[in-house]
Amino acid sequence: MKSVDPIRDKYLLADIEEYLRKKEVKTKHQEFIRDRNHLIFMFGVYEGRRISDFIVLKYGDITDDRIEMLEKKTGKENTLYLHDKVIREVKSYAKKYNLNKSDYLFPSRKRDPITKLRKPLARNGAYAFLKKDIQDYFGTQTGNIGTHTLRKTFGYMYYQATHDVVMLQKLFNHATPTITLDYIGITKDQKREAIQGFDPFK
Repeated sequence: MKSVDPIRDKYLLADIEEYLRKKEVKTKHQEFIRDRNHLIFMFGVYEGRRISDFIVLKYGDITDDRIEMLEKKTGKENTLYLHDKVIREVKSYAKKYNLNKSDYLFPSRKRDPITKLRKPLARNGAYAFLKKDIQDYFGTQTGNIGTHTLRKTFGYMYYQATHDVVMLQKLFNHATPTITLDYIGITKDQKREAIQGFDPFK
């Protein structure tokens, strides 16, 4: 099983964001899918949450600048503080598509057979978007893309900017800093640098 990589290059990250935001579409439905996927990307790289936790959010789950959420994997309650840019993106998206408080932020095409309301995007649907719109378009420079890529990218960029592994550990709800560094790919980078920096003949 291949490990999933963060996006390590800031310029590539900016190019991906611009591509997702400006991707050419022909229909209103395609426009919605583009905007939804761009918002998923922004949530992922700015908030560092698991995709499985935030793709089930409803517009009404947001209170001011935060979301009280239950993490699916750990069962832990967590307060997610939203970045100002994410708040602006959500408000613009909600206004454009006239979202009600009961509407999912990231709906799929599937509808509940009883309520007829759209169901939230499934995790495999999010993976399909990441694979098609990011890795297939940008190629091998993105590394190995998966549903944890956006979360790992947040962690990698945060650590490179602050080197505050303790805060990052808290944000990720990890047990130890070592787990956090390994998760975001820093340990892999250090191993690579250690090998490349060593020459037994010098």
